[in-house]
Amino acid sequence: MIDQRIIELEYYINHIDDFTLDDIAEKMLISRKQLGRLLKTWDEAGIIAYTPGRGRGNKVKIEMKRDVQTETVEEVYRNINNMSVKELQKLLQLPWRHHSFLNLQAIVNKKISEVEKPDSYELIEWVRKIPELIHPAHINDYLGAQLSHQMFDTLYRVSSTGEIIRNLVSYDNWVDNALHIHLKKQVKFSDGTLLTTRDVKRSLEYCASEQSPFAALFTVIEQIEIINEYYLILNFSRRPKFFEYTLTQKYSAIYKQVDEKRLIGTGPYQLEDHQEDSLTIRYNLFYRGHLPDIEKIKYLNKLSEHNQFDSYKKENNDVLFITIGEEFLLFNPHKDLTTKQRAFLSAVFMEVAEEYVESDQSNARNREYPLTQPLEEEHKITRPVKVVGNRYTQTFYEALKHRLLSYDVQLLIIDIEPIDYINKNLMTLDVDFIWMYENYHNLQPYKTLDLLKQCKFQEWYGHLTEGYKIVNDLEYKAHETQSNVGYQYFKKLNQKYLFVPVRKVKRKIYVAAHTKNVDALPYGIVNYIDVVLDKKTTIN
Repeated sequence: MIDQRIIELEYYINHIDDFTLDDIAEKMLISRKQLGRLLKTWDEAGIIAYTPGRGRGNKVKIEMKRDVQTETVEEVYRNINNMSVKELQKLLQLPWRHHSFLNLQAIVNKKISEVEKPDSYELIEWVRKIPELIHPAHINDYLGAQLSHQMFDTLYRVSSTGEIIRNLVSYDNWVDNALHIHLKKQVKFSDGTLLTTRDVKRSLEYCASEQSPFAALFTVIEQIEIINEYYLILNFSRRPKFFEYTLTQKYSAIYKQVDEKRLIGTGPYQLEDHQEDSLTIRYNLFYRGHLPDIEKIKYLNKLSEHNQFDSYKKENNDVLFITIGEEFLLFNPHKDLTTKQRAFLSAVFMEVAEEYVESDQSNARNREYPLTQPLEEEHKITRPVKVVGNRYTQTFYEALKHRLLSYDVQLLIIDIEPIDYINKNLMTLDVDFIWMYENYHNLQPYKTLDLLKQCKFQEWYGHLTEGYKIVNDLEYKAHETQSNVGYQYFKKLNQKYLFVPVRKVKRKIYVAAHTKNVDALPYGIVNYIDVVLDKKTTIN
């Protein structure tokens, strides 16, 4: 097969004015000496006409004598049965002319659709519902976050140690109140088109639009200025704190809209099939990183009669538990309950919870008072305590109500439908506490930022002085790390029994025995790109 580096050479000599051998060698990531040998070889083979620029003022001349792109596509067509997926992926990353690329892509797609992959290279996840819309700015559950993570990339990402690092960004810097962003070049969407600043601008403008649930986080951008295809500037009236963290979140992922309902991204997977009871994604050959061992992931609705969930469980009994969120008691800071009263109510709640839910024992036993003793006279609760409930928590709250009556404490249950609870601001609810579920980052300061900026927690606490200072980085002390500030904030809330952890919410993943290295990321996401299929087990 023709040396594929000639396609790179053709691209550079057509896109660099007054090029030198040093320019071409640097672009091709080889030495000038190596390049000289290659040019001589290709010249002798009749592929190019190469004239060294010897002497002062004489320029190097390189002309293409053959249409290497057409010849390469024809060779791929003849030899594709003998080519590996990694070879095809590398081939698709080359800077093709548009027409040649479309021909190559058609050949590769046809081949992939023809080949039947063994089940061992697929993974099945059972879910309660298949989403109608896959859009990073409209994530309603862990599956939406999972699909967004696999199909789309963000400008930045958070490392496992809590550092914000560049992802689609090659270089950035702040100049006064403007964030200057230079994109990585040659990043491609799953259809092979290049990612440019226009795609970033459209994605971020949608995040700030009225249709986006996260508009409040992005309206701080006053203007997005495109300088060229890979350089843009985000302008603000004043420099916002932690904005790079906002750009790590899945709702800020960059995408391209190909039709009314379909978005494509630059992540390791792309959508293959989307039905009412099932959804399939497969690896994206244009992904710039390594391809995952798992070539396809199928999401099946376990409640559907067509999918036979019960029989699957019998054959695949290896179960992994992934944390998708956390439940906690959140007390209304605007009410008159004292710390001791909140501690008492929390302890009674946890005791009843042990009988009705699978709670973490470490949390359930974190009580200040022995429950056999009533509250002291000066701390007695003399008015009814109000709590939000719904049809799912009715039985539990009736039991809690009965238990509290034994301590002469009345509990009033304010029934609200879940959708109404989501749409109502907590400040409009006249209640003392809520059994709340949220999905947030567990590393500090991101746990604190998530709860104060994008969870319902913010509706009671976001505008209180201490929370407001953290979000806006006011009165920040240089010797304190941001993670410690977040830690101390929640330590105080815990000590005052305003925020009381109840339990971690987990989901089951059924996997075959040869599936290894299944790691959980924040927000209940599984990092499938690093999952390893034990080939020895597969073969046996």
